[in-house]
Amino acid sequence: MTKPAYVTKNKQYMSAIFWDTPSHRHAFYEIILICEGEAVHTVNGSAYRLKAGNIMLMRPDDVHEYKIADVHNYLQYDLYATDMDFTGTYRMLTGEDGHAPLSSQPIVISLEQSMTEALRDRFKYLDYLTCQTDAGRARPIYLSLLAFIQGLFIAEQTDRNRNIPDWYRTIVLGITRPEVIAGTVEQLARLTNFSHGYLCKLFKAYTGERLIDYFTKCKIDYALRLLNNKDLNILEISNICGYDSLSHFTRTFKRYCNLPPHEYRKKVLNL
Repeated sequence: MTKPAYVTKNKQYMSAIFWDTPSHRHAFYEIILICEGEAVHTVNGSAYRLKAGNIMLMRPDDVHEYKIADVHNYLQYDLYATDMDFTGTYRMLTGEDGHAPLSSQPIVISLEQSMTEALRDRFKYLDYLTCQTDAGRARPIYLSLLAFIQGLFIAEQTDRNRNIPDWYRTIVLGITRPEVIAGTVEQLARLTNFSHGYLCKLFKAYTGERLIDYFTKCKIDYALRLLNNKDLNILEISNICGYDSLSHFTRTFKRYCNLPPHEYRKKVLNL
């Protein structure tokens, strides 16, 4: 059996990846962001199918390789961190020495599209500075990016330590996506492996609230943000939030806000 290559030098802060990579391991932490396409990452013998919006954290000495589904439609950014930088940003975020306990397998989380795009822009800027060999400007960008991403993983581990069910986290994160908020509660249930009826029972037992009520409140919260955009009329906002008619949207909005949307926009937002 071929021994995996051991990468010992961290010559740069990051890389943009477009190709398959054979088995190897690093002497530093590695954070992977999938921006486009899909790939199977095998880490310590376990395979993970990652797609756009997935971000993975691996420890030093984790053995991994990846096979890209379509090399012509794939973009992955890798961020590298020495132990000093990794523990330094952890101390800055938490005030504690060391770093959060990491499991034997990598942590994988899913980001909403807007966050994925924002991180992609930061990676592109860091890549530009790195190519310019402008270390003085690149390092602050690198450290801020590392701290932000590590904050995501700290929050992820906190949720896991509180035994928050995966299905609940999937719902809470998924409902922030525009295509989900514009759908129905039945479509929302498809984000999980449960049927609509069973998920409603789970949600009620776990939160004390009906799933349909939670979903409706999220729709109205989204509508409240959209009302700040004076370029959108009320009918457009109703459609974006997934209502089948303006009257249905208006009745629902008034039930939660005590004002119809046009009056809310006029009296509260002064638009």
